[in-house]
Amino acid sequence: MTQPIETEAPREWRETCGRIGWAALAIATTIVVVTVIEILLAGLGLALGAGMTGEEAAGIMLRVWITLGVVAAIAVMSIIASKWGLLAASLPILAVLFVLANGRLTTV
Repeated sequence: MTQPIETEAPREWRETCGRIGWAALAIATTIVVVTVIEILLAGLGLALGAGMTGEEAAGIMLRVWITLGVVAAIAVMSIIASKWGLLAASLPILAVLFVLANGRLTTV
């Protein structure tokens, strides 16, 4: 007797959105951690008498704003796709980015 051939069902769009969201959130989280470390080291440098150029500060702030937009898009996508775990994971990162985006970096 022959066995029936099982075909793989196509992925549902919600599952695809979830996979894309988790991957993008992992990358965004890495960027946030690197940015926070860079800001802390720049603050330590300022305390020790070193300075940061205006271009460096502008580059950090641009990175924060771009990452804020990406994480906000992930949060909206997770609401549309009903991925509540992804939303719960993205909200604290969104809060950190919001605080960083509303801060000002001092250059000396």
